[in-house]
Amino acid sequence: MSSLRLLLASIALSVLVSLVCIHGYSSTSSNPGKTEFANATSLNVTLRIFSCKGEKIDAEYLQYLTIELKGSNQTWPVQGQDTLFVPVPAGNYSLIVKYLGFLVYKGEIPVYNSTEVSVRANISKVQFRAIDLMMRGIQGYELSVSALKLSPRTGDTVDVWLPFGNLQYSVTYRWGNYGNVTKSGNVIVSCDTPPVVVPLPVWSQLVLNFRLTDGSSALGLNGSAEVYYSSVLVSRVDFSSQDALKLQGAITGDYTLRIYLHGKKIAETVIPVDNRSWNYTVTVGVMRNIMLRLFDANNKPLVSQDLTVTLVTPLGETRSYTLSGSNTLEIAEGVPGSYSLTVTSSVAGQLYSDRVNVRDSISDIQLPLVFTYVVFKPEGSSTIPRGVSAKAFYIQGGKEILLWSTSSLSEGNEGYKTVLLGVLPLGGNVRVEVSYAGAQSSTLTSVGGSGIIESTIPVYDFAVRVIDKNNAPVTGCLVNVSAGALSVSGTVRDGQVFFKNLPKADARVIVQCSNVPVADQVINTASRNTTIPVPLVSFKVSVKSWFNRPITGAEVQVEVLSGNTTLFTAHDVTDQGGNALFSSVPAPPWATLRVKVVYGSSSYTQRLSGEEREVTVFFDILVDTPLLKLTLLQTATVIGVATIVSVAGLIAYKKYSAISTFRHMFETGAGEEEEESESFTEKLRNIFRRRKKEEREEEGLFF
Repeated sequence: MSSLRLLLASIALSVLVSLVCIHGYSSTSSNPGKTEFANATSLNVTLRIFSCKGEKIDAEYLQYLTIELKGSNQTWPVQGQDTLFVPVPAGNYSLIVKYLGFLVYKGEIPVYNSTEVSVRANISKVQFRAIDLMMRGIQGYELSVSALKLSPRTGDTVDVWLPFGNLQYSVTYRWGNYGNVTKSGNVIVSCDTPPVVVPLPVWSQLVLNFRLTDGSSALGLNGSAEVYYSSVLVSRVDFSSQDALKLQGAITGDYTLRIYLHGKKIAETVIPVDNRSWNYTVTVGVMRNIMLRLFDANNKPLVSQDLTVTLVTPLGETRSYTLSGSNTLEIAEGVPGSYSLTVTSSVAGQLYSDRVNVRDSISDIQLPLVFTYVVFKPEGSSTIPRGVSAKAFYIQGGKEILLWSTSSLSEGNEGYKTVLLGVLPLGGNVRVEVSYAGAQSSTLTSVGGSGIIESTIPVYDFAVRVIDKNNAPVTGCLVNVSAGALSVSGTVRDGQVFFKNLPKADARVIVQCSNVPVADQVINTASRNTTIPVPLVSFKVSVKSWFNRPITGAEVQVEVLSGNTTLFTAHDVTDQGGNALFSSVPAPPWATLRVKVVYGSSSYTQRLSGEEREVTVFFDILVDTPLLKLTLLQTATVIGVATIVSVAGLIAYKKYSAISTFRHMFETGAGEEEEESESFTEKLRNIFRRRKKEEREEEGLFF
């Protein structure tokens, strides 16, 4: 009984000591300067390690945890556990906690009673999540953080206990046996580290759609496709039943596709799959329908009623077409390859035969053929005249084949004329003949890239310039031109006359002025123009009288004589200045030039050399009025008679004036007898003074 009591007392004492130790540790922690001592020599200490948030660390991660308690020259280590239970003597101890080799806790622990201590270490639980390019979670990836490597998990998130710090991680995704992808990064671990989301270049679903070259589905085609990644076969699709292939969990990169038709590989292509799209279209190089469009060397559609085409396919099939309405050759269920193509003209014969490569369902084929035109242009004229005949020949194998001909090329108002000869091969030889008014030309030309053959018509516009001896332009003369089988004439205006569409030849040019032949020359029309000086003179006839006074109204006549025959006559009347002007008077060397002037009863005739610029004629006329014209002698006689008559009249007038003055004087005095005698005498003096003054003025006027 006493033993039982002793046991109960011991148990109660131990509990009391534990409570005191716990209280003492708390007091020591809050008051480090105060020390309490227990009487026991050995104390039980229990240390428990938690996360920074006080969470219990998962058991699978405890293998990376190490706890060391140091003190009293002893060390108590433990690994793989989060709890340390050890009896120690009282004293101060140092606690060190490491996780994955990182120091996560270090501190001093005073032990003076048996106690249990909980420590929050710098360890935090971090969540990792891997997602694909569609933002969907990825399962079965491998995670490695620092020295910690985790095996693949079934979910797309992984919770990992990590020490504080900047840690490097890597995530590896393995796509079956075809390939893998790894993504690395860094995470800063703290007590509040957010979840780490790792995007991987993986498509949860990759779709490959197979289309023919025309964009239609490959479904129903007698063929297949194999898909390889890193030279490893991933899958195979049969076009007879499907036209698309769906791959799950596919990673980005280059995919190699091998296309088969009728059991033979017809193509191998690489599809680069990136992070921008999960849906791709693969073109299968098979054409249900082939359209061949034929063009000439200038990319013009090869359409002509005289053309036929013979086509031999790679399968040996021969097909014939006409190009009268369309340049398109249609082939049902064709394949790419080399085709034999022959083009034939019903006029010129075989134009082309060679092989062409067809790669697309619609193929534009440019052939070394060209629509060939002849452009007729006048060699030296502004328009093509009527009556031009022309022919065109295609030379092949030493033979000339007539392609086209006409007897009247133009209506006469066209500056050029374009004629289609048809489709001809590049480099082919064409000969063109042109004829007009006895002039002919022939041109041999190789067909060039433009398809234009130029042919000149031997015709010229011809200008004749006519000038007189003074190099002044002449007007009114007639020019006759004879060139080849053509004769034309024209009147000179402002010194020129133009002739259109003269054949290229030596032309005879005859100039007539006022019906008088003045020039005759032979000139080639290719010179385009000529200047012909003609013996035309222009001069002035001045008619003067005494004191160089002009005579107005004198009749002037100019005559051109050949022997006794008058070839030309011109008339004029002198103007206010006494001048008569004559222009463009024909004066050929073999003719006589004469001028005749008539004025009233006076006349004058003079023969001219043709070099004169001015002819002056003097008439002895001193008085010239419409009613009376007097010579110098006649005028002097009239003046003498008039003078005598004037003097006699003046003397008579003087006598008459004196008698009138005295009569007036006496009549005035009888009426004024009452006036004084001085006034009468003064008036009489004034009258005699005025009279003497008048006599002096009259004498001065007379002399």
